[in-house]
Amino acid sequence: MRRLVPWVLLGVLTVGALIGMGIALANQQDISAQTQSGSSSIPNGWKTYTYGHAAISVPSNWVVKRNSDCPDARAPGTMLLGLPKVPQFCPLIPMSANYLEIVNAPDSNPKQVEKVNGITVGIGFGAPSMITWTVPSLGIDIIGHGAITRRIVQTLQPR
Repeated sequence: MRRLVPWVLLGVLTVGALIGMGIALANQQDISAQTQSGSSSIPNGWKTYTYGHAAISVPSNWVVKRNSDCPDARAPGTMLLGLPKVPQFCPLIPMSANYLEIVNAPDSNPKQVEKVNGITVGIGFGAPSMITWTVPSLGIDIIGHGAITRRIVQTLQPR
């Protein structure tokens, strides 16, 4: 039975990723990077990137990939902006990896919400190392893996 647990967990994570990719593949958005200063919610040395109507910041040593679904397991963290038109085959990602995915999302009406810099953000399905935030006003979902992702989401701004 103990030998099956990793395979079951891998299956659950794979299904979740495929559902997220299906939602995102329907509507890719334009993305760009910029350095932004003067906002109290963005730590010094972080870089701000835009995706659609959203701007979000990550530590400057993070890898940022566009239209990819494969985090860089060797980097301190990875932000994935948009997904590829065709899903990629990714190497095994360690459970300890820090990465954030930002994808297009259909209209939704989240039940549990919080405010981030004045933006209503729905808190979705989570797990010990993953949580999903839905941002209906910006048309995105943010899927975070790792402890630092909650801090990153606190930098969310409208573009």
